[in-house]
Amino acid sequence: MKKYLTILALLTTLLASGCLELSNSSGSDDVNSEFYGTWEYSCTSGLSGTFIISSESLIDNTIAYENADCTGEVITSNNRHWNLIYGDKIITDSGVEATKIDVSTESEGESRLVLDLIYRNDDQLYLGKRVNLETRPTDLDFERQFTLK
Repeated sequence: MKKYLTILALLTTLLASGCLELSNSSGSDDVNSEFYGTWEYSCTSGLSGTFIISSESLIDNTIAYENADCTGEVITSNNRHWNLIYGDKIITDSGVEATKIDVSTESEGESRLVLDLIYRNDDQLYLGKRVNLETRPTDLDFERQFTLK
């Protein structure tokens, strides 16, 4: 869970940096534009925050609170920037069509690559159900949702 939250924090930072173009100004059809925007995730084990997703990056803004219900003082606040590459659509184990994503970053000379899935249902966004960080999930984590702000 810590690794997943770390990845989320990195992705949110990328999006919040302001270097991302969140709209499609070229007028071309972008099949992945449904994912663009700011997505808020609710409190889980004292962590909450947002993802800002664009065509090429993800910024993860994570806030850690002193209490598990996200109350009290803020212990830490992290912004992480990730490069984002959209892949093919696949049918997940639960029968939903999701999009493959590769999320990468470099920190302190060390590269990190996370293989994941992304799916939008109305104003809710879902990522893959992580087993580990080295392999792409085959299903979505419907217990962890992100709401469009």
